[in-house]
Amino acid sequence: MGRNRAKRIVREIYRTQKDKIPTGYDYFIIVNRFDSYKLPSFDDYKRDLLKLFQKVLYI
Repeated sequence: MGRNRAKRIVREIYRTQKDKIPTGYDYFIIVNRFDSYKLPSFDDYKRDLLKLFQKVLYI
């Protein structure tokens, strides 16, 4: 149950933030198995994913 929720959160972040995500790359995000009580919040996911995409710009 946790992994599916995590995947939905990642998809929603991409959908709402795709104008901020660098283009010209193929992204492959692996969502590991999570227990639902250990899942980070939506805002934590959003902050971490956007930080990760920003790092891609500087590689």
